[in-house]
Parts: sequence; C-alpha cells; structure tokens
Amino acid sequence: MKNSTLLSLSEERIALPGASGKVLNVSLELVPGDLCLVRGANGAGKSTFLKWLYKRLQESSTSNSYLAQGADEDFVIPGQLLDVAYYMSSNNRGLAESNALFPKKLWHTPWNKASLGERQRALLAGVLLDAPKLLLLDEPTSALDSEGEKIFWNEIQNLRDLGSAVLLVYHGASEGLPEHKELVL
Repeated sequence: MKNSTLLSLSEERIALPGASGKVLNVSLELVPGDLCLVRGANGAGKSTFLKWLYKRLQESSTSNSYLAQGADEDFVIPGQLLDVAYYMSSNNRGLAESNALFPKKLWHTPWNKASLGERQRALLAGVLLDAPKLLLLDEPTSALDSEGEKIFWNEIQNLRDLGSAVLLVYHGASEGLPEHKELVL
C-alpha cells in the first residue's frame, strides 16, 4: 500500500459462514478523509465483511477501531456509561467534557438504566476518542434519535478532517450526508 492509502482491497474473496456458500468479491480503496457506506439487503454479508476486515487489519500497523452492533438490551455491562466509554477507548482519560455525542449529564447513568440510544452514544464516544486512522462501524446510528444522529455525523466529519477514513454499515437515506463512496454487497 502507498503511504496515503489506508485500505486497498482488490477483488478479495470472502466466504460467508453458514450453509449458503455465498462468497463476496470486494474491491475498495480508502484514503485519509474517505467515508464509505456499506449497503445491501439483510443477510448480504455487511457485518461479516466488517468483522473479516477488522481481523485482517489486526495484522497490519494501521491504527483502526471497530464497533459492532452493541447497544442492544441483552448486552449487559456493569457500571456507568462513562465506564463503558473508557473501556471502549485505549485513551482512558481523554474524554472531553465538551463531547457533544456523549454529554456529561449521561456519564453517571447506570448501563442497565440507560436507553439504547444513550448506550450507543457511550460506545461511540469511546471508539471515536481514539481518533483511529481507519474506523469500522456496524450500524452506528441504529439506536440514535435524530439529534444524536446529527451530532454523530458531525463527529465523523471532524475525524475525516483529521485524516481518518470511515467505513460503516448504514441503512438510512444518503441524502444530506457528507460526500461519500458506497460499497454495495
């Protein structure tokens, strides 16, 4: 890879687990500042692709972070939302007091008392805190309200401005989103 290329896949064949025998054939290049939306029907392999890519990237020297779908009600973490944000980040004490995505008023909310949107905000804040060069997100806005989604996209743009590339599974409408690529599986 060139120094400016953060990710380069050329006709990568990715076998989906299960009896389907389906194989994805993926070509994609991401450079600093890129945003790429991964789209496709349910069961197309979007989440599987992100998991495969994250495992592959663990072998490289690229700074990357991955957040799976994780704010559901069955996901139990003892402690407060602030603990979760710190756990998700390797930058344990860098959480800015002015973080719009995860405002201070939510910090001491117990995980088991938080809404799905509040949980999602804590998870995202922790991952975004590291400002990885390559960020992989699986449906990061699924539990956010419209205000939270607007703040999320602002945070993503800030990361892009710093030179990060973002690859995310997204099911919403693309109108009004920042300039982006699309990968359809």
